[in-house]
Amino acid sequence: MKSVVFLLIALVVASNQTLNYEDVLAAEFEFFKMDYEKSYENSYEEKLRSQIFKRNKETIDEHNARYARGEETYMMGINQFSDMLAEEFQEMMLSNVNTSEFASSIDFIYAPHNIDIPHEIDWRAKGAVTAVKNQGECRSCWAFSATGALEGQHFIRTKQLIPLSEQNLMDCSARYQNYGCRGGWPSHALKYVEDNRGLDNDQAYPYEGHVGECRFRRSSIGATVSRVAQVRRDENALAQVVAEKGPVSVAVDARRLQHYRSGVFNDPICGDPVNHAMLAVGYGHDQRGGDFWLLKNSWGRWGEEGYMRLARNHGNMCQVASYAILPILKMKSIVFLVVVLAVAYCKALNYDVLAVEFESFKVDYERSYENSYEEKLRSQIFKRNKETIDEHNARYARGEETYMMGINQFSDMLAEEFQEIMLSNMNTSDFASSIDFIYAPHNIDIPHEIDWRAKGAVTAVKNQGKCGSCWAFSAAGTLEGQHFLKSKQLIPLSEQNLMDCSARYQNYGCRGGWPSRALKYVEDNRGVDNEQAYPYEGYVGNCRFRRSSIGATVSRVAQVRRDENVLAQVVAEKGPVSVAVDASRFQHYRGGIFNDPSCGQHVNHAMLAVGYGQDFWLIKNSWGGWGEEGYMRLARNHGNMCQVASYAVLPIV
Repeated sequence: MKSVVFLLIALVVASNQTLNYEDVLAAEFEFFKMDYEKSYENSYEEKLRSQIFKRNKETIDEHNARYARGEETYMMGINQFSDMLAEEFQEMMLSNVNTSEFASSIDFIYAPHNIDIPHEIDWRAKGAVTAVKNQGECRSCWAFSATGALEGQHFIRTKQLIPLSEQNLMDCSARYQNYGCRGGWPSHALKYVEDNRGLDNDQAYPYEGHVGECRFRRSSIGATVSRVAQVRRDENALAQVVAEKGPVSVAVDARRLQHYRSGVFNDPICGDPVNHAMLAVGYGHDQRGGDFWLLKNSWGRWGEEGYMRLARNHGNMCQVASYAILPILKMKSIVFLVVVLAVAYCKALNYDVLAVEFESFKVDYERSYENSYEEKLRSQIFKRNKETIDEHNARYARGEETYMMGINQFSDMLAEEFQEIMLSNMNTSDFASSIDFIYAPHNIDIPHEIDWRAKGAVTAVKNQGKCGSCWAFSAAGTLEGQHFLKSKQLIPLSEQNLMDCSARYQNYGCRGGWPSRALKYVEDNRGVDNEQAYPYEGYVGNCRFRRSSIGATVSRVAQVRRDENVLAQVVAEKGPVSVAVDASRFQHYRGGIFNDPSCGQHVNHAMLAVGYGQDFWLIKNSWGGWGEEGYMRLARNHGNMCQVASYAVLPIV
């Protein structure tokens, strides 16, 4: 709460003074200092900053009055830059970039074919975008834009979202005409990664905000680049590339973004010079502001939770399409060529196409078998599963099914194997032992749809491996969301901590457990470690919890009342919720809304409800890139499909 503001206003009212605009501005400055932890060297500087803040606030209020009258398409607001002159903001946060140097690191111009693209796309929802970062008081936007584009491309290829090291780029790419905190180009940074044959991950080489000695370690590489492409200078081309290829590095004129708060930024003056690098993670349409680009920034919680919407199809607003860059990762070209030729040859000769698809499956999922007997057995299982998939998808094409099946990492397993390896032993009679209370919210109006990924409350998709540890991932996921909603910090939490340390709560590592019990352990233990300090291993080891590495705490564990309407209210109002389901028939799920009346006999898998739509639950899984990029849509309001609302759990933080 804005307690300082309220207190000051209350004191003015109590003393029978007239509350005027100057009083409110003074109170807001006090709150601003507290909210952004501002302290100044002396009373003179504080007075100066107060005057600058008041002038900026007047500008913000005047702009927002025009917005209220429908004369503007975006709102302004107080943020960390509100005690700065415009010149200071530009000097501190925007880069010195020479556009004549831009093309020196480009390998080729990428000009996509005209293709049909969706009306909107948001790569955050597909798991291809890391959490918002903060460059601090350093003009290193170029490094953050470069890593963002590469993080997205690496995820799309590998299904692993690995935060990459901006500090590696800061320290090691000076000879590519990057100047640390004085500016640079994302294209130059990516060229360094190409030539260096890799870039370290952020965990091994964390951000410091100043240039130091190059400490690159080949053992810590998070991603590589094979070529650096410039997107053809055209907003339509950029939209096609964002839709088809993923997040793209862009450079813009950001001089007038100091006070941006929300809405679709549209300012005809914006465009020259280019002085800031960002990341285009999607596009869409707003009823008030029109078409927009969805851009990720590197200024922490500025704007719309670290993002902004920029007018699209308005004459290349702020030069957004002029310096767009896409890193190209090395493709499996030989594999693709062999498979394509083999399939064509087999079709021509009426040979077994399934045999060729099995060879492709082995390459894609890096399968190797102990001997020729096992390989033959796995081939037969794969073919039988593929026939099941094809028969199902034929029914889908006829409108008889609501979801599609597809090849994935489980396609060489029998159904019994899949269930034995991936699903948990969950005794429902043990469920309630760790519940502190039943949460039953009042009936409230809720939105027709919600997706907590888009609000930044969901970490990247994880992978439990061949271990029945879904309970730990579901527990960590709901706590990650609750911690974010309270603190605005999205901290991946340690499933391994739960695996190693919660056995006395009747959790059994890879043999199963309950999210409620994992959260009860966190409550009693007064914390769970973050994932960076205690990474996942996929088997039970000695408990190595360290209080110095706590990422989140729990005060109580609540069960959501067993009702889909109640679950929807809780997801809408409170955030991601742990759920348990019958996943016996999820082995081949690929996309669409899963609806199977036979689902629900045995609860055997824990997942995370991160949202809902008109007819479905949006569920995050812990099987890597399975399904819809690690997620699934499950039929909603269809008789509690798969028991989704029967064992829902929410941690109270």
